[in-house]
Amino acid sequence: MQHQKKIFLSVMMLFGAFTVASGQSIWTKQTSGTTQQLNAGIWAGSQLVIVGGSCCITHSAAILTSSDGIAWTTRNPGTTNVLFSVTTTGTQLVATGNSGTILTSPDGVNWTMRNSGTTKNLDQVIWTGSQLVAIADSGNFLTSPDAITWTSRSTGSKQVLTSVTWTGTQLVAVGLAGTIWTSPNGITWTNQNSPTIYDLNSVIWTGTQLVAVGGNDNNGNILTSSDGITWVKRSPGGGIYLTSVVWTGTQLVAVGLGGPTSPISTSPDGVNWTARISGTASSEGLLSVTWTGNQLVSVGYNGIILTSPQNSTAIGSQSGVRNTLLVQNRRAVVYTISGNKVFEITSLNTNHVKIPTNELSPGVYLLEINDINTSLVQPFSVSR
Repeated sequence: MQHQKKIFLSVMMLFGAFTVASGQSIWTKQTSGTTQQLNAGIWAGSQLVIVGGSCCITHSAAILTSSDGIAWTTRNPGTTNVLFSVTTTGTQLVATGNSGTILTSPDGVNWTMRNSGTTKNLDQVIWTGSQLVAIADSGNFLTSPDAITWTSRSTGSKQVLTSVTWTGTQLVAVGLAGTIWTSPNGITWTNQNSPTIYDLNSVIWTGTQLVAVGGNDNNGNILTSSDGITWVKRSPGGGIYLTSVVWTGTQLVAVGLGGPTSPISTSPDGVNWTARISGTASSEGLLSVTWTGNQLVSVGYNGIILTSPQNSTAIGSQSGVRNTLLVQNRRAVVYTISGNKVFEITSLNTNHVKIPTNELSPGVYLLEINDINTSLVQPFSVSR
């Protein structure tokens, strides 16, 4: 099992005050054992199941399983087609992917290829409680009661769809250029007015509201709705392209692309969003996030897997600071609250680095501390 290094903060007082605020999550990079792109994950009640793969030059599929999010086992998918999505019906796992690929498994270990009847890419699959619904290319769907027999459905439009969710009374699908469709049964679909022309990549139902996230090249995009018909645009709290969103029961967590400064946004209510820092490299964009009941698990490019425990917060509030913040770790980066880098300090010969807080103007900053296996981000304020 991978050992995680603890991070400590120690400070001394001269002129000002240094405060570490709570509410930020601690994200830990886990060893996945693969460099393949990981597209989606699901908590199946006793294990995490992640799917993905590589394409373009050579095609290959990836399936990983884990009981704790730390130790991961590679499984044989029995196909070279890239997998885009995975869900659970409670009795079986269902994965979908490139060229109409559908796989089923009773345990996450042994996988069986199913006949989808299509060669279209199947981008996402969900279970409503009575049927499976899979998004296909160009406004199409497949539905199935058992993952064996599949029926083709269509919105009647060529608009590209990316994500679908079930509210208990209706299906809601979103897609590129702000596309939104609703259906009571997966057969008849209604196009809804959207307040955005930006892409929508993921949509979920929290129990009280729908939340859809996406963006364009430079900006995040978040919409909320209580009924799937009337949608309100929200500020994502940072300029990031959002790819996935999940509800933990107490907060919304959205992940995306954009490098170390702000690929994660969180919200308690879907209205007020705060950009977070995961500590990932710019090449390690996050494509999916899932909730196990006690931890968040996010996956993405180059086999990256990040985990964050339930209610993970700051190391604690500190007061009585002088003009130096002593961080007992090898690397620390300070950003402004908008994500602009102020300091990046690395010490290869000692176990701590010193941050000259007396050189910072009064205000709120973000401190990122990371090592090989650990990444922690905390806001702090400087006052004089």
